[in-house]
Amino acid sequence: MAAIPPDASIAVLKSLSQEEINFLLAAVEEEGGTLRPHFDFTKDLHFPQIEGKMVSELKHVIENLIAKGLIDQKLSDRLIACPECGSHLILTYYTCPFCGSRNVLKENLHEHFICGAISRESTVKQGDKLVCPVCKREFKALGKDYSIVGAWFECEDCKKTFEAPVIMHKCLKCGLEFDVRGAKYDHVVAYSPTPLGLEVANRLKLMKAISEVGASSGFEVEWFGTMKGVSGIIHEFSLLIKKQDLTIAVDIASNGNRGLIGLTATLAKVYDTPTVKPVVAIIPKAPAETAALAARYNIVVVEGDTAEVIKERFADVLKRWTGSS
Repeated sequence: MAAIPPDASIAVLKSLSQEEINFLLAAVEEEGGTLRPHFDFTKDLHFPQIEGKMVSELKHVIENLIAKGLIDQKLSDRLIACPECGSHLILTYYTCPFCGSRNVLKENLHEHFICGAISRESTVKQGDKLVCPVCKREFKALGKDYSIVGAWFECEDCKKTFEAPVIMHKCLKCGLEFDVRGAKYDHVVAYSPTPLGLEVANRLKLMKAISEVGASSGFEVEWFGTMKGVSGIIHEFSLLIKKQDLTIAVDIASNGNRGLIGLTATLAKVYDTPTVKPVVAIIPKAPAETAALAARYNIVVVEGDTAEVIKERFADVLKRWTGSS
């Protein structure tokens, strides 16, 4: 698998709408890393993880995330759909092939292994027991002394019997009735984050966690904030966290193995902006040489296996700098 360029996740993150962010995070946080739509007869296909929004409402969001290389899709299931309105709110009926009535009785056919008799369910049932109508022996266990070998249907209107009914569907949304030939049979698609999607999501979760700490402490928080350096060059940081005379510049390394690369990029900016308090947040733990290099240039490295750990450790750093308890 090709390596993701260090700046790729930043560029993509900047392009995301709030709806795209919500969908990506839901896919990352879903158990097993795969986001599947749910179906019920009140909402059709929807995502309860994303405020119950319908799949149809999020079509453009999904298409954008796929185009940006953040999620992959795969077949999860199939559902019958109305050929007229596209709804999946479908009822299915067995109908008589002779008169078209829905008043169809279905019975299973039981084969008795001992005597070989094949009998309809109504002739086998005697109270709460199953008894062979031919040899009068009681059926003991399915698969041991009897099996269900098929089904038999009878129209209770025209009284004709048949081996298979005509299957009909009715759309609960528009009322259309249609048969198997007219039905649509739609893919139900599940979504999983790509490696780039995971990196963007990790960066996003770190930025949100650190932002919450800053905001709750009365700081103004700016995402992808810029500062003019002594040299006149405009430098961009993942987060600028400001209050009165204190400005904290935070850069994010969402891939621990890139911690050294991220730190090197931050060094040049910090050297040119000497008034800021520099922080590099890294998930998970960065190589040992990263901490050594950071200490040499008074850059605080905040590491952790999760965004919540980073959040707690950054809160400790903030308390130390502001003198709050």
